[in-house]
Amino acid sequence: MTGPETTLRRRSVFLLCALAVSTLVVLATTYTLWRLRAEAIERLFDTADMYARSFEAHLTQNLNVIGLTLDRLADDAGSDELARALHNAPYLRSLSRLDGDGRIGASSNPRNVGIAVDRQDFLPAPNIPGAILRVALPWQGRDFADARPATTAQPAAPEALTLIPLLRLAPDDTGAGRGLLAAINSDYFLNYYQLNLGSQGGSVELLRLDGSVLLSTEAGRRPGTASDDQQLAALIAADRPGSFAHTSDDRSALTAFRPSRDYPFAIAVHLDREHGLASWRREATRTVITALLVLASALAASGVYFLRHEKIARQHDADVEQLRLRGAALEAAANSIIITGPDGCIEWANPAFCELSGYTMTEIIGRNPRALIKSGVQDSRDYGELWRTILGGRVWRGELINRRRDGSHYIEDQTITPVLDENGQIRNFIAVKQDITARRQTEQRMEELSRHLVAVQESARRRLAGELHDRTSPNLAAIGVHLDIMADGLDPAAARVLGARLEDVRALLEDTTASIREISSDLRPPILDYAGLAAALDSYLAQFRRRTGIAVDFHCRQPEIRLPAATESVLFRIVQESLTNCAKHSRARRIEVSLDTGGDCARLRLCDDGIGFDPDRLGQPPHESGLGILTMRDMAEFSGGECRIRSSPERGTCIEVDIPLNGESA
Repeated sequence: MTGPETTLRRRSVFLLCALAVSTLVVLATTYTLWRLRAEAIERLFDTADMYARSFEAHLTQNLNVIGLTLDRLADDAGSDELARALHNAPYLRSLSRLDGDGRIGASSNPRNVGIAVDRQDFLPAPNIPGAILRVALPWQGRDFADARPATTAQPAAPEALTLIPLLRLAPDDTGAGRGLLAAINSDYFLNYYQLNLGSQGGSVELLRLDGSVLLSTEAGRRPGTASDDQQLAALIAADRPGSFAHTSDDRSALTAFRPSRDYPFAIAVHLDREHGLASWRREATRTVITALLVLASALAASGVYFLRHEKIARQHDADVEQLRLRGAALEAAANSIIITGPDGCIEWANPAFCELSGYTMTEIIGRNPRALIKSGVQDSRDYGELWRTILGGRVWRGELINRRRDGSHYIEDQTITPVLDENGQIRNFIAVKQDITARRQTEQRMEELSRHLVAVQESARRRLAGELHDRTSPNLAAIGVHLDIMADGLDPAAARVLGARLEDVRALLEDTTASIREISSDLRPPILDYAGLAAALDSYLAQFRRRTGIAVDFHCRQPEIRLPAATESVLFRIVQESLTNCAKHSRARRIEVSLDTGGDCARLRLCDDGIGFDPDRLGQPPHESGLGILTMRDMAEFSGGECRIRSSPERGTCIEVDIPLNGESA
């Protein structure tokens, strides 16, 4: 083939390859985005189902407690007894007793007496026997005395105060007559759902098993209306949990439905699909832009390389030897390449090296790299090892800190390969260099991710503390109710024998409740979120004094100033870790804690009069306790701050932490 024909063939092959690679990149990117979107929707369904399970469990636990309370009350209970049973029950507005004529005969709220309540409004219907809990449509108002029952034709106003009636009929009563009536506080459950759902961009509905809406966190939803969702109606009719996607004129939602295990209620959680896919859209946009940029860069680089290859192919045979050396250097696949003689003086360098070092080609040819780029901060032993390796005919690989012409330093990864002649003598050295300064910066960003992990850990602690409290409190309250029932049912002789033991059980129950509160506080004290670091430390130090007997003095300048949430969490954990170590190991009698939140830096200082230690032996046997102090130092450094530890045997310990605020505030 002639020269022009060969050039045309090469260019055609190059264009076809570029088109094929571009097509593969586009297809791979499209498939990846489709898979990520499907996974995001699946995660939303899982999230909705998780919330539905949690809310259903919370609802069932509270209804169990209400049921136990009603079972404990006699059918002829008076107003005083009903009022006492209402104590410590924020989920109830009132407890009442229905007389035989269907009116309230006694109530914890005296204003309710005489109000008529139609038992035919309750589900299951009164003609179904059994001492079970039955639910009616909501009443608009705070309590029966100032409320009216809602109907599907006249539901309650969206923002109105409502209550949900619960009825337990007398075991032998199947007609219109006696029963115990509880008014559920709708706001208690609405606040719980809104607090736990957070910023998920959705809503929660409490439904009766006939499809009527008892309460909803969705703005504009009127309690008492009937659900018009056919898929939801099918799940209600089947009385089984499920999930489905729902699209209407104004929104697209993912719904998880879960009926109560024991009661005529159901929970429906609706998560906004568009809100849930927002992060996927942002990631998809970044992915597409990155893919396009990488593809464009690759095509441009390939085009440049192709054109250069064409030019090299037409060069004279006199350049073959020089091209062989340059080809060997290019095959090493590094950012910058230099070729030196056996004495180390530069014979050739590529433009990337000139750009990296800041020298021109004229300035570097014939000069030793040590005179050009040696930084002076590298250990001389590293250079000794380098020369021993390459003079021995072996390849040396390692990292060096070098200096540019402008005096700035950079980190490069080098591979130096000796080139031998026919007699085995060293003819040249080829150094392939790669600037890894950006990689080190990436490692710094990884440290930032570590700081983010600390924030995620704090969020998990907060959630675990809330879950621990919410899941155990109803059960402990139910145990207390059972103890009261048992105590009331004992005859005088048995009460004398078992009374002391019942009191011991009550004491153990109270101690368990206190322990759970203390564990929740250690995981994430609520006061840290709503009152700030100074108040949280003051409360924690008071508990520490009571628990350990160690005197603690706390001083804080400007306690009213709130710090960023992450900074407050880090400082609180450092104090918590420090005091724990002090109580375990220091044998201190007094601790001084000072906090200064003014200025551009938060300063924390903790000093004790304990036995001290050698800071140089932290984490080493027999000083494994030093790992806690190392953890404090890491937490401070992850926050961009500094942790200084001063201690010596028998002279106590002082820990100082400085975290810059950079003008941030809570």
